[in-house]
Amino acid sequence: MKLNIICLAVVLNFICIPKVHAYLDPGTGSYIIQVTLGFLAAALYVLRIYWERLVCFFKGIKVTEDNNDTSSNITSDSDDTVTDDVPSEVSDKSSET
Repeated sequence: MKLNIICLAVVLNFICIPKVHAYLDPGTGSYIIQVTLGFLAAALYVLRIYWERLVCFFKGIKVTEDNNDTSSNITSDSDDTVTDDVPSEVSDKSSET
């Protein structure tokens, strides 16, 4: 009963707020845009880092963490191994140097 009265008081407090004459200067608007873009950039960077693991999770493929290069360590749930398709020209050039 006491909780209902407190909730009603809080709701009535927000409903009955008088008109507020506040001023937001251009610096505040620019700061809000900067924070929003920074958050978006950080979220996209984290998505880029974990994209391969996320795709493998939804495809049901296990990723071993022996090396930092997870693309060469992807294995399937069965005995088959998923390999990367590297063109022969690229592998030939890497073996020459």
